[in-house]
Amino acid sequence: MEQTAQERLNQLREEIDRIDAEIIALFERRMDTARAIGCIKRENNMAVKNQSREEQVKANCRANCKNKLYTAGAETVMMCIINECRNIQQADTPRDEAPSEA
Repeated sequence: MEQTAQERLNQLREEIDRIDAEIIALFERRMDTARAIGCIKRENNMAVKNQSREEQVKANCRANCKNKLYTAGAETVMMCIINECRNIQQADTPRDEAPSEA
């Protein structure tokens, strides 16, 4: 029996939902790592922004993007992630001052 267009769309949307869950898990992992980096930077009086590192991350993004049609979009997404990581590093409370969880 052949699938209808709606059934195929539903399958593809379910796949998108699974991919989105993976992206969010990776995003959270990256943010946790950025917070750890921020802690090291604070302890060593280092600036949050590191332009050469950001350029390296963008270059890695371009190199890792296999489908060149997606390179510009991937770089845009990566810049959003970099900005969020920088924001969390600037706003983060040092671990010893963080409110305790109940």
